[in-house]
Parts: sequence; structure tokens; C-alpha cells
Amino acid sequence: MSKSSEPQWQTPLHAPAPVYLENISDEIDLIELVKSLWQRKTLIAGITAVCTCLGAAFVFMTPPVYEARGYLRPAREAHFSAVNESKILSISPQDQFVASGLLLQSQGFRWQLFNSELVQAGYSDEEKPIAAESSFKRFDSQLSISLPDQKRSSQSDSISVSFQDTDPVYAVNVVNTMIRLALQTLQSNLQDDFNSKVEQHLNVLQAGIQEKEQLAIEIRQAQIVRLEETNALAVQIKSDQLERARLLARQQRLDRMEELQEALKIAQALEIIKPSTLSQLAETSRSSLGAMAVKTEITNQQGPLYMRGQELLAAELAVLKERENDDFTAPEIRQLESEVELLLKAREIESLRLRDSDEAFVMEQTAPLREELMRLQALNIDFSMIEPARIDRMASEPDSPVKPKKSLIMALSLVAGGMLGVFVALIVIALERSRQRQEADTV
Repeated sequence: MSKSSEPQWQTPLHAPAPVYLENISDEIDLIELVKSLWQRKTLIAGITAVCTCLGAAFVFMTPPVYEARGYLRPAREAHFSAVNESKILSISPQDQFVASGLLLQSQGFRWQLFNSELVQAGYSDEEKPIAAESSFKRFDSQLSISLPDQKRSSQSDSISVSFQDTDPVYAVNVVNTMIRLALQTLQSNLQDDFNSKVEQHLNVLQAGIQEKEQLAIEIRQAQIVRLEETNALAVQIKSDQLERARLLARQQRLDRMEELQEALKIAQALEIIKPSTLSQLAETSRSSLGAMAVKTEITNQQGPLYMRGQELLAAELAVLKERENDDFTAPEIRQLESEVELLLKAREIESLRLRDSDEAFVMEQTAPLREELMRLQALNIDFSMIEPARIDRMASEPDSPVKPKKSLIMALSLVAGGMLGVFVALIVIALERSRQRQEADTV
């Protein structure tokens, strides 16, 4: 193959590498660029100065914003000793500390703070009715709450409450008011929870006492019914015994009358008028036959009934016939009458019915409940002395504003102005070179 047929792009081995020429060209262009920028240093400096002036104007025209900051820490265990000893609530400092953070983040609490007299004093009369919601949003954006890590809670944790405003005194007042209002709200919530629990315990205890007293009333009514049944049965039994005793006494009287009538017939037959004995009767018979004799006989043997004579027998028989009541003849009748009378009066039943209250009879059962009731009623805890969270530091008036950051804004304005000036100068250089090429092409 001949040399003329070789590709034209091949380079001889002794030829210099074109890359070096290109590097020299780049260095020359960079130098020319720097020279071109230097020639336009007035433009760059002017733009930089304008941007710097704008930044300075922003810095000095923007009102300074101050930040007030306060801190809360967990309360000490001793603050909750009175509540915990009451056995109504069990409160720990960490729980109340967490509740403090949740309350400070609550939109409802922030709205309450926003509507407070102190916060509303920071708004003009024109701002209040026009856009309360927008004013609240702006107020809420000025607030900042910093909470500790819940996974690593300890007594050294703290909650920071900050508020930014152009008025440093107003910012301090808002932070301090928010902290005080939060503590007062937590105290009020704690007191409400405590009172609610106490009221629930009191209701349970009173219900228990009333239940036991009602049970005592029911037991008393059942006792009355049982006593009435027992008493009625006893009255019936005693009445039956009394009736049988009276029948027995009457029958004994009738039997006695029959006995007396038979004895009277015998005495009439024997013509025994006066009380006599068998020996006297024999002597009377002999005397009727012979001489008269007087003899007195003393004996403890009871002779036949007809020996009492017609007069005594007739008198006793007449008395027995006229008797209408035989109760006095049998002592057991009077005893039974007395027992029936006592049963009919039923003093025990009457006493149970007249009882006004059964409290004394259930005192032993209700004593523990009443003691607990009295203990709860005697509880008097001053919740104003309880700190749900400890104020580590109240907000104080800041010495310097946090916004705007003058040094940073001025530095950024200077850098941004320089970059903008260089950028504008590059555009001007590019436009000039483009115009020169067009003129060269025309020539």
C-alpha cells in the first residue's frame, strides 16, 4: 500500500503532541479572562457595593428580634409526699414533668395563653378583631418548646420555653407568664383529679355503709317476722294449755259436786247432821240405848266424806253450784295466764319496731368504712404548695437580639455581591467577544 493511500489523520512520530499547544492556549485564555475581569473591576465593585448596601439597609431597617428563654426541671419527690401518703393518687416527679411538656405543647393551652390579658396587650386594637386566627398562628410561631429525650429521662432533664419578639420585655413577660400559667394549670388539674378520686372513694364508702345499714334493717324486719310467728305459736300453745287447765278445773268441780251429793245422801240416811267420826257414831248409838257419855277423839285419819255431816256437805255443795270461775282453784291457770299476757305484749317485737336506727348494731361492721370515710373527709392538702415542675430559671431580659444576624448578613451580602459582579462582568465579556467575532467575520 502506498503512502498516499494512508489516512490523513495519522501523525508522524517526530511531531509534537498537540495537547501541549492546547494547554498553552487555555492558560492564555485564563490570563486574558482575568485581565478582562480586572478591566471591569469598577463594574464588579459597584455591584458588590450595591449588594452590600442592600444587605446593610436590610440589617438596619429590620427591627431586632429578641429571644427570652426559661427552663423547667423535674420537681422533688418531697413535693408529692402529702398526695402519695393519702393513698388516693400515686404521683412521680417524672410523670408530672412529662405532663408539663405535653401541656406546653398543647394548642389548647397556647390558645388560652394567647387570650390572656398580658399577651393581648401586645396587639393593637386593630389587630385583635381582624384576624385572631392569623395573629395566633404568628404568636404560635414565635413560641418554641424544647423537650428532653424521653428515653434517657433523669432529674437533670430540662424543658426550655422560648419566645421571640421585637420587644424584649414583652418576650420575657410572655415566657414567664406561660411558665406560671402552666404550673397553675397542672396544679389545678392535679387538684381536680385528686378531688374526683376522693369523691369516688367517698361515694363507694357511703354506699357500703348504707348497704350494711339497709341489710341490718332487712335483718331486723326478718327478725320481727320470725319473732311474731314464734310468739303467735307460743300464744296459741299457752292458750290451749290454759283452756285445758280450765276444763280440768271445771271437771274437778263437777266431780266434787257428785261426790258431795252422794256423801250428802249417805249422811241423810245415817242422820249425820254435824261433823262426826265413826267412833263418835258408835258411842251415839250406845248412848241412845243406855247412859249418856261425853268423849273427845283426836285423830289424823280422814274419815268418809259423809261423816262431815249434812250441814257442811250441803253448804259446800251450794257453794260449788254457785261458782262461775274455777281459775283460782288451779295455780297453773294463773301461771299460764301470766305467760299468755307476756306473749301478747311481745316486748321484744315492740322494741324492734320502735328502733329508730340500726347504726349501733352495725357499728362493728361499718367501723372500718367510717374510719376511712372520716380520714378522707379530713384530708386538707394545699395544692398551691405542690410544684408539678421546678422552675430552674425564669426568663430574663436579653442583652442582644438573635435576629437579624448583622455580621452574617453583611458577609453574605458582600460575597453575594462579588459573585453577582463577576457573573455580570462575565456576561459583558461574552457579549463583547461575540460582537468582535461578528465584526471580524464581516471584514
